[in-house]
Amino acid sequence: MSYFAEKLKKIRKNAGLTMDALAKASSVSKSTICKIEADEVQPTLDVAARLSKALGKSLSEMLHEPHP
Repeated sequence: MSYFAEKLKKIRKNAGLTMDALAKASSVSKSTICKIEADEVQPTLDVAARLSKALGKSLSEMLHEPHP
């Protein structure tokens, strides 16, 4: 699973958001969110930015694994 997909799902669930709620907050379709979380597609930069913003995270935080 890609880092973004894993991070997206984890943060969404920890925030108590459904895919529907995230879709409304980000203007990204539920089906797209589902496909990203299932690692079937990679988000475009625009979609990744909208999802990150809706979750209150920076795009950098969502795309890059932290360095120890």
